[in-house]
Amino acid sequence: MWNAGSLPNDTGVLTKVSSFRAPRVLAMTAMILLNGQPLAWAQEPSTSLSIKSDEAGERAKLFIALLKRRADRILEAHREPPPPLVSGSAGISEGFESNVNLDGARKGDIFTEESASLIFRPQLASWLKGEFSYGLLNTHFMEFRDSNLWSNSLSGVFQVQPHPRVRMDLGYEYGILNFPYDTNSSFFDQRFKAHLLLSQTSWLTHKVGWTYQYREYDTRLARDSDLNKIAGLNREDQRHGALYELQLRFPKTFARLGTEFYLNFSNDHFEDFYDFEDFRYRGMLTRIFNPKWLGTLSVSEERKNYQKRSVPTINVAERDDLWTLAGSVIYQLSTAFSMTYSLTYRHQDSNDPRLDFTDWVHQVGVSTSF
Repeated sequence: MWNAGSLPNDTGVLTKVSSFRAPRVLAMTAMILLNGQPLAWAQEPSTSLSIKSDEAGERAKLFIALLKRRADRILEAHREPPPPLVSGSAGISEGFESNVNLDGARKGDIFTEESASLIFRPQLASWLKGEFSYGLLNTHFMEFRDSNLWSNSLSGVFQVQPHPRVRMDLGYEYGILNFPYDTNSSFFDQRFKAHLLLSQTSWLTHKVGWTYQYREYDTRLARDSDLNKIAGLNREDQRHGALYELQLRFPKTFARLGTEFYLNFSNDHFEDFYDFEDFRYRGMLTRIFNPKWLGTLSVSEERKNYQKRSVPTINVAERDDLWTLAGSVIYQLSTAFSMTYSLTYRHQDSNDPRLDFTDWVHQVGVSTSF
């Protein structure tokens, strides 16, 4: 996969050298060659000057060629090796969530999670790559079985790179989320994405994007404003999103700082539950401590501004703020196996006190990659 900042700073330095010296040498050569016929008393030296001019031109060309070759070698040394054509992973983990239903009751439960993925990355052309993947996730709780789920997803992304510093990602994803003990919540999910990445330097990349998401429920019917189900009309939710992100890459550290904005719509009119504006601010930091240890830390704040849904007691539009803090430590057992411990904290503060909650999730797992 193409990485941010594929052009190192050394390239800029070399470009300055070549652009400074080569024009001077070539200009001097041009002045000598284009001055016209020499004077009579200088007829004999002119042949010597012409030979010297040709030699100077050849030396200039050789010098420029050497500079280009050196620049290519520096770029090649800094460029990460391409990912394998086919790769995959599988993992299993055990965890505990302190507030499964995200409500004031704050009842926790133990859960098990299995996951698997397969990725195919063909090189379609010198400027075009593809990335096609399949993902599987299974989560099941010991007591809160209504929260058990199966998730299957297929996705494809075309990476168009017309310039070493510019890349366009065009993608589509189709997912099925099945809740075996709560089929009313099962749905089909489709997402269309378009992202533009601009590598400003070897360590700084800008990313802007647009997303459209369409969700159709399997058995749940849409409701009118009086909570009556509308016969023959399955519930459908839509989301339009835009994002901007800064990506910073250093030898052992990778960071992301971004903001997202979403507009949500639904044909379920009761309380307009999903009709809200969504603002998100997030940051992520990944640090490689040594070949065996890796750490990640992320923080995000999400603000939901509802259009019509109001707080019953004060009759004002509802506002929800969700804070999330998550961290993981990964230990590489071998080239193919790793162990992970992660901790996630979530807290929602709403102007409707009934919707305030706090949630802790502890999780330990092992995974393998090939």
